[in-house]
Amino acid sequence: MTKSSIPIEPVISDSVTQTNVKVLADAPAMAIGSLYQALGHSVGMMYENASQSQKALVPIYLDAVEKGLAQSDVPDNMLAFLMALRVKLEKKDAG
Repeated sequence: MTKSSIPIEPVISDSVTQTNVKVLADAPAMAIGSLYQALGHSVGMMYENASQSQKALVPIYLDAVEKGLAQSDVPDNMLAFLMALRVKLEKKDAG
């Protein structure tokens, strides 16, 4: 079929030739796009804050474990292992 033989609805051709006919249909799409963008930003900030708070709590957890082990009757080799692990984690966080 050639282009001239394809029937075109008059309503469709009229809306294409007129200006500002499509604006009513774009408003909901723009609003949803803006909503998705804000939601994505909020979720990203939530995960960033969660990872930062976990990172900040690592030294507190390590100190709590160390003090708890110092008060208990854990074998010396286990205590030495945990102390070496703490030093390694501190070096990793510093570097």
